[in-house]
Amino acid sequence: MTTLCKVQRSAVFFAVLVCYFASAQELKKRANEEIVTPREISNDLRDIGSADTSSSSSKGKGGKGGGSSSNSKSGKGGKGKGSTKSSKSNSKEKSKSCKKSKGKGGKGKGGSSGSSSKSGKEGSSGSSSKSGKGGSSESSSKSGKGGSSESSSKSGKGGSSGSSSKSGKGGSYSSSASKSGKGKGKGGGSFKSSTGCLDDEPSTTPSTSPSMPPTESSAPSKFPSSAPVGVPTPAGVPSFTPTISTLPTNGPSSHPSTQPSYPCGVDPLTRRDMIFNILAPVVTPAAEINDVGSSANLAFEWLVEQDGYFICPDDPKLIQRYVMGKIYFQMNGDGWLQCSRPSSSNDPTPTCDTPQNQGYEGAEWLDAANECDWAFVKCDSNKCITHIEVDENLVTGTLVNEIDWLKDLQVYTMDGDPNQIVGTIPTQFGNLTDLRILDLDENALTGTIPEEIYSTSAELEELDFDSNQLTGTISTLIGGLTSLNFLQLFSNPMVGTIPTEIGNLEQLTTLGLYNMDLTGSVPDEICDNVVPAGSIEFLW
Repeated sequence: MTTLCKVQRSAVFFAVLVCYFASAQELKKRANEEIVTPREISNDLRDIGSADTSSSSSKGKGGKGGGSSSNSKSGKGGKGKGSTKSSKSNSKEKSKSCKKSKGKGGKGKGGSSGSSSKSGKEGSSGSSSKSGKGGSSESSSKSGKGGSSESSSKSGKGGSSGSSSKSGKGGSYSSSASKSGKGKGKGGGSFKSSTGCLDDEPSTTPSTSPSMPPTESSAPSKFPSSAPVGVPTPAGVPSFTPTISTLPTNGPSSHPSTQPSYPCGVDPLTRRDMIFNILAPVVTPAAEINDVGSSANLAFEWLVEQDGYFICPDDPKLIQRYVMGKIYFQMNGDGWLQCSRPSSSNDPTPTCDTPQNQGYEGAEWLDAANECDWAFVKCDSNKCITHIEVDENLVTGTLVNEIDWLKDLQVYTMDGDPNQIVGTIPTQFGNLTDLRILDLDENALTGTIPEEIYSTSAELEELDFDSNQLTGTISTLIGGLTSLNFLQLFSNPMVGTIPTEIGNLEQLTTLGLYNMDLTGSVPDEICDNVVPAGSIEFLW
């Protein structure tokens, strides 16, 4: 009877084994023909064999009815049968494991474990793994109830996961670094590296039949992993972005080179037009600039064609440099005794000697340096001209009307023999609100003193027009120059009377009115202002 039972049991075992391999071959064929997910294969295997599988060298904790084979130990819930090969069993139900496994019973039912794993209820696990109820895992994994995992993973109930993953109840399959949530399923099986061990009946000898190899699919899984998986770029695939070579070519380029760059970002003709439009007609009338040989024309041509400084149209000091150039050409700079432009100076060996220790040393006028670095010129920290003093230097010609574009000008002196400036005093001097000193004595100026100088240059301290050919009268507006301390008008054929308002200038210390065509007497206000009662120290 015993022999007959054994034969029947063996027949059943081999029948199941034949069905298993037939189904395995069918699944393999399906995997090659269509997309088969690990979950589908695992479910098919579970339906066929109703078994959980595990790998070598594991420890498992099973519950009641837990059993193990080949050097295994099962935990509590003993009274079980079928322990073999130096194993201890306290379980009532039957289970099995492969290749040197140890199973300790906890509270799980029908638990089987693989190498170095722990399983709970109905759990099976692979190498170095832990599984909970109904879970199966492989290669250093932990699974909870009904979970299955692979290679360093944890799974919960009904979950299955891949390498380095954790799964909770009912979690989905993932190949790496994933976590799955909880579900209600039990007995979930793992897919990768399955051993093919069945759990329907125990066997006294381990199966030598190979397990079904894993099926790899290039198609995406039906179930997304719970953590992003990096997708490497296939080798050898050409880039969609063209690669620009830095190596020079041997032949000429089929395309013209880029446009040449210019210092001001524009070509010379455009630069010329832009500078012209800035100057005309606001600074100087266009007709004067276009009048060949005029001071305006010479200054413009120097600025755009000859000036080594090469000023750009957007330079805020463009007009200042133009005005300085116009002063030079309009006042015969090439004929100056000192600091004329070497390229066109009337002196074959021009020099640039300036008064010592007065801060007027510098380069020749029209030099490529900034105009603030020219001789006889001073500027403030913003490179705005504040002083122009070209005294006793054979300065001729006429004063420029554009002088008021030097808005920060404080001192303007061009006096002393042999200077011989002719023409009139431009009214634009009256627009220089910061002007302190205006010294044009010993020249050949004609005309009248502009009323604008009296009315707008309230900060004027020195007004020195003596020894010229000025005509007209002394305006009563002179009383508005409350800061004036020096007034010399002598040796001019001016007429009229002496304004009484001069006597009200409390800061006045020097007053020269002799050798003129004035009439009348000296006002009492002036006499009362003479020291010691007043401020006037020198009166002639």
